[in-house]
Amino acid sequence: MDLDWQANVVRHRLNLRLKNTPSVLSLEANTGGLQIRFQSQPGAIYQVQSRTNLTTDGWHTMPGTLQGDGSQMAFPLSEPMRDSVFFRVTAK
Repeated sequence: MDLDWQANVVRHRLNLRLKNTPSVLSLEANTGGLQIRFQSQPGAIYQVQSRTNLTTDGWHTMPGTLQGDGSQMAFPLSEPMRDSVFFRVTAK
């Protein structure tokens, strides 16, 4: 699997302009796959959601949550890579 290529494909399809969501800093490829890095706020609970089409399918909540502590956090992406996939980070 060519993770650099996949990270590049996904990086150009990130939906970053969502209201009331944390700032996504980067999408990174590592030996375990991809991860999305964002700036957290203390006490917030974060989840990552994905979808393959912005107009016809709904957001799918990926397994797991992270509790914000004010630092940069990284969430591993377990979504199988497709030609096009969109991610967003939500906070509770």
